[in-house]
Amino acid sequence: MIKALIEREIRSAMKNNDTKTIKLYPEDRDCGAPSVERILKIFDGVSRHHLFNGDRFQQTFDPDLDALQRQVLRLMGIPIRIYRSE
Repeated sequence: MIKALIEREIRSAMKNNDTKTIKLYPEDRDCGAPSVERILKIFDGVSRHHLFNGDRFQQTFDPDLDALQRQVLRLMGIPIRIYRSE
């Protein structure tokens, strides 16, 4: 059910934003009907890291989102700021 809702959300947003395709396939090929597997695949390497010196927190390294990841987040109505430390 969750997969279907994600697909529906992005496909509806694409239609509402007059976005015919997004480049979800290898070699930046266009995709007109994104599957949840393709959507989630582009976020595989996204992670936040926390650096500690012993038990003492030192620094946070936020992920760098590429243009495609930012486009998908916008289409899904997910604020990009959730990938940033505040």
